Amino acid sequence: MLILCGGELLFGYGHLVKRVFRGLVVVAVVNVISYVVFLPFHMNFELFNNGVEFSSYRTELWRFSGIHFSFLFIIFTWIIIKMKKYLDLKTLIGNFDSNSTKRFNIFKGAHFRLIFGFLLLVTIIFIPFSWSTFLFILALGLFISFMFAIEYAYNLGTSRYLFVFVVMALTGLSLLAGVEVLTVKGDIGRMNTVFKFYLQAWTLLSISSTYFLWDIFRAPNIFNRLVRNIWVSVFCIVVIAALIYPALSIPARSKDRFDPIPPTLDGRKYMETAQCSINCYKSQEKPFVINNDLKAIKWLQNNVSGSPVIVEGVTDLYMWGNRISVYTGLPAVIGWDWHQRQQRVGYARDVTQRGIEVEKFYSTAATNTALSFLDKYDVKYVIVGDLERGIYSSIGIRKFDRMKIFGLRQVYPAEDQPHDEFSTKIYEYVQ
Repeated sequence: MLILCGGELLFGYGHLVKRVFRGLVVVAVVNVISYVVFLPFHMNFELFNNGVEFSSYRTELWRFSGIHFSFLFIIFTWIIIKMKKYLDLKTLIGNFDSNSTKRFNIFKGAHFRLIFGFLLLVTIIFIPFSWSTFLFILALGLFISFMFAIEYAYNLGTSRYLFVFVVMALTGLSLLAGVEVLTVKGDIGRMNTVFKFYLQAWTLLSISSTYFLWDIFRAPNIFNRLVRNIWVSVFCIVVIAALIYPALSIPARSKDRFDPIPPTLDGRKYMETAQCSINCYKSQEKPFVINNDLKAIKWLQNNVSGSPVIVEGVTDLYMWGNRISVYTGLPAVIGWDWHQRQQRVGYARDVTQRGIEVEKFYSTAATNTALSFLDKYDVKYVIVGDLERGIYSSIGIRKFDRMKIFGLRQVYPAEDQPHDEFSTKIYEYVQ
């Protein structure tokens, strides 16, 4: 919205009133279209954690710089190049024509030095304080705005493209500054606030930094060869450092639980050889092979269309529960229940009740109780694997083989397929 409205004001044609009117009309049209496209979402959206509150947490500046160093390195380089280009006061004043002077009289002589010195002073003074990150972001945003203003004063034509990415950068920085001040009510500290808004900020900063990088490389050689070579070397190190984390962190995390596997983009690959030996469900006594679940997952992916509801065993958080719905995307009667109970507190009791009903469904020997459960939640497929056998009573598990006359039949493994007592079974319910 800022890009549309601001672009019309700064670069549009006609009288100011006409530009303001056009900008508001464009913003209104875009808002209406956006709302209509996502109308089903808006009609069903419910917000339980309504509002924000002041955050008592702050990000240390060195941590903030480490997290966003790739973006900051590019942005600071862009600012330095612009300052190197425009800080020659003789050139600055000599190149002003009448139109430039009308747009920005503020950059003449001592005014320019005063503003630049003030921004630099603000940045340096507040770095040691607890609000250093917030003030650092604020100062960086002012520097970016300052450089754009000079570019706008000199190059009205090309600055229209720069404006788009400057707004993106400033919006991203505003989000980063916002989480230093505010947090969503009901959050765990500010964990989800930082998590959600940082994702948006990274997207905006990555797009804007790409443009700044292009602007850096297309700039004339205002530094000598030695400085350019040093900068390119540092830039390469920064890029490599940013790529190291995903390359090394994933294998390291995987080794915490599973045997090492070769590099792959297949997120299921570890399941071919891994064993679930501990903390796969509460009070686990013996390990089981995950590959049996993998075979059932592949069968569902290859043979099921649409989004039928499944039911599978429920465990405590961060265990092996809900593995079928996770890897197939099929809706389950209950999934990762904590997020629903935390973020939709109005339904917390209903979510808890579902977990109780799933446990009763698997544990009871009464077929009529099981059938009522299947009808209530419109369940199409029932999963019975080593996880369910380990959690629920054997008498409850055995009832599924007796329910064929009620429309619950085993579809995987098929009778002519080799299987044993450890195989993950899938039952289809046909009403």
